[in-house]
Amino acid sequence: MKKILLFVIFSSLMVCGCQFDTTTTVNANNSVLWVQDFISEKSAKAVENPPASISICTYQNEVAYYVPAPCCDQFSSLYSIKREVICYPGGGSAGQGDGRCPDFDTAQAGCQEIWRDPR
Repeated sequence: MKKILLFVIFSSLMVCGCQFDTTTTVNANNSVLWVQDFISEKSAKAVENPPASISICTYQNEVAYYVPAPCCDQFSSLYSIKREVICYPGGGSAGQGDGRCPDFDTAQAGCQEIWRDPR
């Protein structure tokens, strides 16, 4: 399973033509290590409804990872390859996120899901 996941992540990065910052920690397969940690963390917890997922995107010409909110009135998150929060593009009590990336809706069309909790 882990090899398949690494293949999917690596393939996704190759398809989008993404490049890594040299300070980003990557493993031998050029997979961002925090994505593996994210999947492990989510897999160790109870199944969310809807199931947890992560997508790879290009936002403002940079690689980004989109994590939808697990439920009502919670923020969806957009992370950099270093797992720094870029913004919260959706969710919250008004459903509009934090307003720091209002153009993400158009960028989101190019996102590709790389993992969804299969449980």
